[in-house]
Amino acid sequence: MDTHEMLEELESVAEVLGIKVRYEKCKSRGGLCRVRNEPMIIVRKTLTMPERLEIVAEALGQFPMESTYLKPEVRSYLEGLVPRSEEESEEPLDPREFEHD
Repeated sequence: MDTHEMLEELESVAEVLGIKVRYEKCKSRGGLCRVRNEPMIIVRKTLTMPERLEIVAEALGQFPMESTYLKPEVRSYLEGLVPRSEEESEEPLDPREFEHD
């Protein structure tokens, strides 16, 4: 499965979990945030496909997936992610920093 296909699979998983994935102009790379108390994954739309995949996968990795059906390749990918260290973590996203088209 290539990067684009994996990203599409993860976007589908997010949809099943009720998590919106949005591609926006923003200052940070993106990540998981809450908008009106709903989880949302915001991704800077100028990122490359591998970078987008990384952001979405890291965000989804914060949710329990045991009872969610995932294709074996997708589950292996998510389980293989190494959590980012505290030093690498960015500040939580502020929804007010996004520019809407």
